[in-house]
Amino acid sequence: LRLDVLTDGVKIYIESRPALVFVTGVIRVLFMLLGITHWAACIWYRLGARHLVEGTWVDAHLPAKSDLMEKYVYSLYFTLATMTTVGYGD
Repeated sequence: LRLDVLTDGVKIYIESRPALVFVTGVIRVLFMLLGITHWAACIWYRLGARHLVEGTWVDAHLPAKSDLMEKYVYSLYFTLATMTTVGYGD
């Protein structure tokens, strides 16, 4: 019950200042982009690691001795670049 009063007070404080409304909106969009990028990277890696066909992107672009974090970073980079750019330059 006390938490509701606190959150209402914070909401009123943020909504009364246009700069804070803008900043919270930007933070929301960034967190949403981060979440979507994370899930897309996980799915992208999983699809490449299944080896249903020979010569997947995992085999072609990742070093043989790479750990899971490096594989995640490669996948994350690809999905973020794909979602935030206009094209691949071809």
